[in-house]
Amino acid sequence: MDAEPKPRLLLVEDDPIVRGTVARTLGRMGYDVHPAADAVEALELAVEHPPDVALIDIGLPDGRSGIDVMRELKQRDGAVECLIFTGDASAGVALEAYDAGAVEFFEKPITDWNRFHTVLRRAARLARLTRENEALSGRSEVGDILRRFLVGSSRSMENLRAQVERLAPRNVHVLLLGPTGAGKTRVAQALHAASGRRGPLEVVNLAGLNKHTIQAELYGYEAGAFTGAAGRHKGAFERTADGTIVLDEIGDLDPDEQKVLLHVLEDRRFQRMMGTTALPMTSRVVACTHQDMDAMVQQGRFRADLANRLGIRVEVPGLDARREDIPQLIYLFLNAVNEREGLSVRHVPTEVIERLSHADWSGENLRGLRTAVERMVIFAKGDALDPEDLPADRQAPVVAAPGADDGALPEAWQQLAYRDFKEAVLAEYVGRYVRSLLEQTGGNVSAAARIADLHGPNFRRLMNRFGIDG
Repeated sequence: MDAEPKPRLLLVEDDPIVRGTVARTLGRMGYDVHPAADAVEALELAVEHPPDVALIDIGLPDGRSGIDVMRELKQRDGAVECLIFTGDASAGVALEAYDAGAVEFFEKPITDWNRFHTVLRRAARLARLTRENEALSGRSEVGDILRRFLVGSSRSMENLRAQVERLAPRNVHVLLLGPTGAGKTRVAQALHAASGRRGPLEVVNLAGLNKHTIQAELYGYEAGAFTGAAGRHKGAFERTADGTIVLDEIGDLDPDEQKVLLHVLEDRRFQRMMGTTALPMTSRVVACTHQDMDAMVQQGRFRADLANRLGIRVEVPGLDARREDIPQLIYLFLNAVNEREGLSVRHVPTEVIERLSHADWSGENLRGLRTAVERMVIFAKGDALDPEDLPADRQAPVVAAPGADDGALPEAWQQLAYRDFKEAVLAEYVGRYVRSLLEQTGGNVSAAARIADLHGPNFRRLMNRFGIDG
């Protein structure tokens, strides 16, 4: 079997020393690198050697910015994935890069090469999958829609976008499962936007609604249906004809109303309260819940037939499963607050990104991250976020040093420079991680590398770095 070709990478950097260093490093990482010094050379190289990924500096010498180069590259080839790296690490520059289609934004000099390689590898894989999908279905426009709605380049988000792309044009109902705040409503919006349906989308939150309110809201009513019903009222199923109705917190639906909804989905018809005419149900249903649907069915709290009728299940990952996306999400939320409040907070210090990236988001997920960023923007005293404005319950957890019951650092670590201290911590904890994977797999390095989502040679380099024998 032929070996898989190396990912082709276009490197656009005007500084010859940086260009040479980065090109050699990426070459050793397994990329087919084509370096360019300016926009003209980059665009010419892209014609001769179409890249999978483009790594572009923003400041170029020929009067054109890296953003301009990125836009032209993506206009020519929608599958190419672009990364921006620059010495101007302002939020404004990052937001402009993300808006233009960048998959990630890196500050010079690059210090975390492992993370950098992870992002490059995922971008190359995404480019390959996009080209394969376009060759099969020609749905590049749908891919653009989904990337706008479902932000992130982690494997979890790639898988989610792929599922949504397959489901969007199909005439099937969908059940979205996932923790509170994971963005299930956003996924429903993406399904609707990519579906091509002519009707509107409407979200109905079923939590806390009583039987009569649910019936009135979903199916509508005629005059006299209840006290105060003076005239005819269209329900959500009628208002979303040929569109999408999102039933949020479907797990809270009353048992009697579960039965009514089941008949509506089976018969594809419904009646207004006190109505005598059956109306066609042409909406697509996207139901959402943070509850364990299988457990609810087993406990008799949710009808098994309705759970099946709600269609294909899609798991929406919580933030802990896609931490690589947090830097991009920080800029997304920051931009939204700036625009809404008329503010101009531009800079996001590395410390802020690191703290938010390592905080515990298991309770509120995206909703919690957005709230934390909003708080920091509102309380910012200048044009940069301040780590001190981060709520105490969103600080990164402190990990006790090995063998230090009182939380104090080992005495040997207290005298180290930061770089040496960081290396010592990595050696301790990453070393433990690598050893645990090898123990799980009985010393099988290939299997351990697959669990770590690393190429075999990279995993072996970790073993060598921390003195671990196979």
